[in-house]
Amino acid sequence: MDGMKLGVLADRLACADTVIYLDVSTRACLSGIVRRQLRFRFRGQLVPELGVYDRVSWEFIRWICSFRRRQRPLILRILAAYDGTLVVLRRRHDAGRLLRDLANRDLGIRT
Repeated sequence: MDGMKLGVLADRLACADTVIYLDVSTRACLSGIVRRQLRFRFRGQLVPELGVYDRVSWEFIRWICSFRRRQRPLILRILAAYDGTLVVLRRRHDAGRLLRDLANRDLGIRT
């Protein structure tokens, strides 16, 4: 799952056997937005049928800047009660390495 709808996080976790939480820094989140804006062909568009919601606003930037202080503690409390496999990744590089490792196990994951 992806996205940050905290109101449904507990319900989603109840259906999951494994959670991978990308606990990256604010700087990494902001730089990811900049990189996507520079290369993404749907820049600034909404294409719901493709799952594209690429609108960057000052409100969104403020939300990202306050996320670690306001949202992260709640997420960590919810994840502490999670009963499945929990993987916490602190850098985007670690996510890429995890995907490569899983692909090497021949689980059908494409990188």
